[in-house]
Order: sequence, then structure tokens, then C-alpha cells
Amino acid sequence: MLCLILIFMILFRLVLVEVTPSEMGPAYWRAMGATAISARATAGILLLKGPAAQVVLNDTRSFLVGFSVVLWAFGTWWIPLLILFELWLYVVKGHSRRYQPRLWSVVFPLGMYTAASYTLGSATKLYFMVSISRAWLWVAVAAWLAVLVSMLTELVRSLGEIGKKKAATRRL
Repeated sequence: MLCLILIFMILFRLVLVEVTPSEMGPAYWRAMGATAISARATAGILLLKGPAAQVVLNDTRSFLVGFSVVLWAFGTWWIPLLILFELWLYVVKGHSRRYQPRLWSVVFPLGMYTAASYTLGSATKLYFMVSISRAWLWVAVAAWLAVLVSMLTELVRSLGEIGKKKAATRRL
């Protein structure tokens, strides 16, 4: 419930307050990731086995399925909006495309959405979610590789600058 409250607060802020490019970024992806984590956790409960689990699931299964599907759908709804934010930030506003450690905050929610889609689809027999997870696996891997390459490129660039500074200091 806290996740839903925070997401509504974020939405109100986006609608009511002017947002600068420096304020946009991976933090908003974490909001989508939070819905995915919650949906994945609920799907995990649905997959519990054993007599004690069945007693609890008999009474709560309908609620758990409905709640987890709503969370998953809400997270899914966030994705196009977040992609538009990224395009606005990097294409329209020309924000720096250099590596920032906070970019990893985009990668994790994509992976979590993939895991949530697979687990929830399997637990509820909504197999279109499993199909979505298979496609999103490649999106998550591509994002992970893009951030990794960006990080390594920045590392090499930084090491090159350090080497140039040391060489310049030796000449003095």
C-alpha cells in the first residue's frame, strides 16, 4: 500500500510541479520497480506449497491474485511514461549521456519486472505475462549491457585522464 501511495504522490508532483531535467532520472524507474517487487512477492505467496500454505491461500487467493495483477498492470502502465521521460531528458533537453552510477537504478526495475511477469503469469496461469517476460528479458539484458559498457567506457576515459595528468606533472 505504501508503494501505491508513493506512486500517486509522484504522479501528483509530475502533474502539479515543473520538473527540471536534473530531477528526472532513474528514481522514477524505482517506482515501477516497486510495483514489480510487490507483484513478484505476492506471486511467490501464490506458489507456496504445503498444508499450512493451502489454509491461508484458500481464504486469500482471490485477493492476492487481484492485488498482484493490479500492481503488475500499474507497473506496466508506468513503462511507456518512463520511456517518454527518458526521451524528453536525453533527446529534447540534451541531458548528458555520460555514465552515472544511478543508471543502475533503471536496470534493476527492468529485471524485476521481467521476474514479476514470469512468476505472476505462472502462478495465475495468465500465460501472456510469461510471454511478456521472455521479451522483457532481452530488454533487461540490453539495458544491463548498455550501462555496463557506459561504465567501462567512463572508467577507461577516467584512467586516460589520470595518466595524462601524471605525465604532465612529471614534465614539470
